[in-house]
Formats: sequence, structure tokens, C-alpha cells
Amino acid sequence: DIDRFDLAQLKPYLPDSLPFRLQSATVDSELKLVFKQLADQVFSLSLAGSAHLSNLALTETGGQPLLGWKKLDVDLDETDLVNQRFGVQRIVLDGLDAYVSVNKAGELNWLQIADKLAAKPATQPAAEAAPSGASAGKSPTWSLNEFRLTNGVVHWKDDSNAKPVKGEVADIQLLAGKVDSKLAEPVVLNEVSWKINLGDRLKV
Repeated sequence: DIDRFDLAQLKPYLPDSLPFRLQSATVDSELKLVFKQLADQVFSLSLAGSAHLSNLALTETGGQPLLGWKKLDVDLDETDLVNQRFGVQRIVLDGLDAYVSVNKAGELNWLQIADKLAAKPATQPAAEAAPSGASAGKSPTWSLNEFRLTNGVVHWKDDSNAKPVKGEVADIQLLAGKVDSKLAEPVVLNEVSWKINLGDRLKV
């Protein structure tokens, strides 16, 4: 188990090339690893329990707020690391605080960050060896039984217009049903609500 480990202690070890900065985050967990031999030369390594990430705060490299939340709870279900089956019973995210901005050149901050994360390093690492053993040729599978978002806020700022626009989508509440890696069934939204405030331009 992990009890209130402060991830901010790792800041000196994070690469400067990351397009964001970690300001705070706390990890707690109640996890258990179970190794089993299911049959001759067939093994499983299961991970069960819960993990929690609290008081997350990320900023852009210039110091502008980017993303945060009060608490993220993840409850695992039938997760087999060896056979690449990842099951999650429930994810609950409370107090999401996200910042979306467009600069004067019309560039969206989240797209800029995604482009930097996807950029290839100057020197490519050597090709990884092909997988072998029981996991060779298998694609990972995953499933999520429930996702709940409470008390979310998305802040919006657009400086690309002659008159800058600021606003927010607040009080976001969402409950989504089961989804898995097959994506064969549509995701059911059992609950969804929000409030929009764009100043004098729009309030819903």
C-alpha cells in the first residue's frame, strides 16, 4: 500500500522536455499482486484493489494553469498483467479543473501540448525485441464498468479575436456506463449536466 506519497518530490527527475509542469499531486493505494499458475506454462499476475490521485495541479511551461482535480479514484477489476487484460470496475473523478485557451495566433494550448508529446526525439532508441512467450501476438484488452465525473469545470479563454472571450463550463456532472476495447456497443450516458457562462455573450 501507498499512503499519501507526494509526487511533487519527483519534480527534479522529470525531463525538461515535458510540455507541462507538475506542481502537486498525492498518491494513495490499496493494491495487491497475485501470481498464479493456471496450467502447464500458463501463468497470470493479477492486480487488484484501488488507487487514488489527489490534489493534482499541472501548469503549462509558462506557469499558466492547465489541469487539476481534487480526487481521482480507480477501482480495479480482473486485471491480469501477464495476459494483458485490464479491467476497471469504477473511475470517479471529482473537482476536475481544466483550462483551454487560444492564443492570438489561433493556436489551441491542448493541441500544442499534444503535438509536443507526440514529437519524436532527436535520436531514436534501438528497436525493441519482438515479444515472446504467452503474450506474443496478443493485443491488450480493457474494460470499464462505470465512469463518474462530479463538480467539473472547464475554463475557456480565446485571445484570437479583437475582443478576447473568457468563460467556463461549470458544474459538470456525468455518469457513463460500460465500455470496453471492442467498442462494439455505444457508450450509455446515464446522467449528464452542465452550466455555460461566457460572460455577456452566453449563459445557459
